[in-house]
Amino acid sequence: MKNFLLLFIILVCTAIFSYNIKSGDKLQVIIKGLDELNEIIYIVQPDGTITLPYIGDEAVADKDISSVQEALKNRYNAFLTNPEIIIVLVAKSPITVSVLGTVEGGGKTISVPDGSTILDVIAASGIELKKAKLSNIKILRKDGTIIKVNAKKLIKKNDKILINRYKIRTGDVIYISKKVFYFDIDNIMKVLSLTSSIIVLLHYFNIDIN
Repeated sequence: MKNFLLLFIILVCTAIFSYNIKSGDKLQVIIKGLDELNEIIYIVQPDGTITLPYIGDEAVADKDISSVQEALKNRYNAFLTNPEIIIVLVAKSPITVSVLGTVEGGGKTISVPDGSTILDVIAASGIELKKAKLSNIKILRKDGTIIKVNAKKLIKKNDKILINRYKIRTGDVIYISKKVFYFDIDNIMKVLSLTSSIIVLLHYFNIDIN
């Protein structure tokens, strides 16, 4: 059991330190000896940098956490003796996707947390489920891949493992087509109104409908 826990800890630490930092990520930089500054949360800017006390800008995007820690240690050597630095990934940058089809106006761009699934995107997009053809959703990837999803089935089964197969990536385009016809009070009233109008016209022109 102890060996299993040790292996698990090693795998988790390896995954964290090998993670490549991205613009929009939130980082905490803990520096021994500068305790009063350790609660600051840094957001990686669009240019890939964070601005730190005493040393200014540091490029961190597209670098793993371990290499950034080493770079900061080298820079803080000018102010501290053998500085100890730990970088904590507080939150990953949100994922930005485009949703087309059923959404109002024909399409919109939304941001969802990293690790979100197609169901999270549907919920965040604000679409009216009764109007959407959930059984035939398409995810278009940057590399040209098209993934077909039966979200109606996912919602019905509520199988977390199955749902997690359809995680979203930044840059994905989600196409949700609109139902040709759906039942709601507005549609029923439109049909009744149209029927009444046809009957009036038929009577007006003395056309026997029997």
